[in-house]
Amino acid sequence: MKQLATILFLVSTIICSAQNSIEDLLVAGVEDGQQFSQSYFSPATDAIVYGMSSGWFNTAKSKKFLRFEISAIGNLSFTDSNSQSFQLNTADYNNLSFSTGPNSQSVATALGENNPDIEMIVNVQDPNSNQSIQIPITLPQGIGSEGINFVPTGFIQASIGLIKGFELKARYLPEVNNRDVESQFYGFGLQNELTELIPFDKVLPIRIAALAGYTKYKGKYKFNEDSSIVSGVNRRVESEAESWLFGAIVSTKLPVINFYGSVGYITGDAKTSLLGQYNLDTGINSVDNEVLVDPFSVSSDVSGARATLGFKLKLAFFRLHADYSFQEFNTACVGISLGI
Repeated sequence: MKQLATILFLVSTIICSAQNSIEDLLVAGVEDGQQFSQSYFSPATDAIVYGMSSGWFNTAKSKKFLRFEISAIGNLSFTDSNSQSFQLNTADYNNLSFSTGPNSQSVATALGENNPDIEMIVNVQDPNSNQSIQIPITLPQGIGSEGINFVPTGFIQASIGLIKGFELKARYLPEVNNRDVESQFYGFGLQNELTELIPFDKVLPIRIAALAGYTKYKGKYKFNEDSSIVSGVNRRVESEAESWLFGAIVSTKLPVINFYGSVGYITGDAKTSLLGQYNLDTGINSVDNEVLVDPFSVSSDVSGARATLGFKLKLAFFRLHADYSFQEFNTACVGISLGI
């Protein structure tokens, strides 16, 4: 699990480091910064919501009373061109314009890449002299600039059998905290095997179950270096996301290797906030003392159906499983388990 935490930290660092330019957009005004951030952050947090909904199950069979299993699970949610960019039209902004090219251009989200860098101009009006000053800024890159086309999630997960076919599940990733980046996952779930209620369970070698699972993500990145136009105190980006998965599971009853599938529904939401104190340095004396505190938050909601196919291999006390979920952000899941 240490290796998984390291991977999560590295990708979080890449994502957050790419966001350094976000605070520069405050010079264009809170409204412009918030509008850009809504389009920039939402695909990444949506990918996290879909990714952390995976890994809840590897069979429809519920454990007997007080039997348990502990698993290390890792997920990769894959990005595509639609999630890696969005169309920025300067007509929708108050003080932003492109330094070159048309007024509407495709720019990177937190999952994409601007190649080459995209320069924009912030048009600031000096209220005293009535003169316009143009401030150049560079739009933030995304993880695509590092050749990464996936968003990872992962956790330790424990399951224990209850009575009447119920199985309680809990998942947790200890807080990854290294210098300026923090991230954490936790959640709980409940699975109930319904095999005995199905008339043909004696004819077909299958098991059937229902599951509900909840997962929470928290992440933080601190800005420790001042940009050329923004300084401040305790400046940071904080993200929170949560998801619910409701699903029906079918699996085979074979002795060594089993196959499983599921259809389900995901619903969730995410919120990303730019927090702290921001001191703006525009080059205009009359507005250089402007201070912004906790400038804005952006949010997004996701919901949609998904289907999962996978297999599980028994090796004495160990189990290996892998599956693939077809959803808005297709997700691959692998896990290793130990239990009785």
